[in-house]
Amino acid sequence: MVRRRRPLEIGADRADRYLPCATGRDARCPDGAVPGHGLVDPSIWRLLRLGQAPDVVRYDGDARGRRGTTGRVRPRHGVLSRWARRGSDAARLLLSDRGPDPRGSRAARHAPRGRRAPLPEPPRIMRIAIVAGGRTPERDVSLRSGRRMTLSLTELNHEAWLVDPAEVPLVETLAERRPDLCWLALHGKEGEDGTVQRLLDLLQIPYTGTAAFDCEVAFDKVLAKDALQRAGVPTPPWVVIEGWALRDLGGGAALGKAVERIGLPCVVKPSRSGSALGVSFVEREGDLPQAVMAALSFSGAALIEAKVEGREVAAALAGTALEPLMIVEIVPKEGVYDYAARYTAGATEYFCPARLSERASAAVAAFAAAAAEALHLRDLTRVDLIVDANERPWVLEVNVSPGMTETSLVPMAAHAQGLSLGELCDAVLRSALARI
Repeated sequence: MVRRRRPLEIGADRADRYLPCATGRDARCPDGAVPGHGLVDPSIWRLLRLGQAPDVVRYDGDARGRRGTTGRVRPRHGVLSRWARRGSDAARLLLSDRGPDPRGSRAARHAPRGRRAPLPEPPRIMRIAIVAGGRTPERDVSLRSGRRMTLSLTELNHEAWLVDPAEVPLVETLAERRPDLCWLALHGKEGEDGTVQRLLDLLQIPYTGTAAFDCEVAFDKVLAKDALQRAGVPTPPWVVIEGWALRDLGGGAALGKAVERIGLPCVVKPSRSGSALGVSFVEREGDLPQAVMAALSFSGAALIEAKVEGREVAAALAGTALEPLMIVEIVPKEGVYDYAARYTAGATEYFCPARLSERASAAVAAFAAAAAEALHLRDLTRVDLIVDANERPWVLEVNVSPGMTETSLVPMAAHAQGLSLGELCDAVLRSALARI
């Protein structure tokens, strides 16, 4: 009488010992192949994974020979006196792209030997310097992002440490510890305008994020809107007032012309700034000069843009192919989505996924991807949009170094999609490593 053991239970801490590799012999079928304890089936060089359907029989006692005697199984000896019924305590092999193979042998024996698909590279342990802080008005947000990234990368078993260029000389510090890669968490000027990227290019240290020249274009709202318009990506109408034009060319007299072209209400922004710093919403023409001067205190040019009424959303993209994450809808509890509303816990309501129709969501994802492609963004980015009453999205701006704080939109979108912060960091690292 053949008895079966209870199902074999493999704990998570021992699962790696039971990955399939070289084939063995099936007690039920002389030609059958069963899993051993390695990584790859050598006959087809493909990763194998463990399924749930059983096909190997196990026994409680010693196997009996043909003469009915008990004893240990020896090579070339007869093992069983009769065919056994199918058991239920072992895992079946599933070839990665061939579906289930109940016997685990035929596909392996007849697979073509010439094809050897490349195996995915496991994430290697890296030395990563998180560059955050700096001397910009967004320093506090940058440090919060940097500390969170340091913790997440450390939890991934990387050697990660934070470097604040405002506290230590960046070049000397990087020369002392020589990281494998720099994770750029600087916000605003220096971190997003191509400055630190060009320095790291000179030092030949790889980094996360967009290349230097493309950062210059994306960070400058005037250049970015020009590029978006040329690529056919919808963005609200705008005009520009340069600071030197006001001082040296009497440009203040042209502000009335700006109102005629753009209309009211309008939004006035610094051309080179982030986190809504220096942004004003103008309802009356008489308030425009003050708003322009406020914007010029952060940058050398002021962008006057038509205000589009609608739902404000953020579309994040991450990874080598910049895969879209969940769309986040932003609803400030009071006033507008300014610096305080962005980084004060509880000041803003977020809906993820956004409360948009399927048609509007698809349009947001498409225009966000088009904006990222037009500006040559990479690894991790966020595109801010407004969806008007006709469900038409308008791209407002892009962010080459989005915030990663507890209230930031990118981690929120990743979490809603089922990704942990560590998994998001891993996707960014793999994208950056692909260029090395």
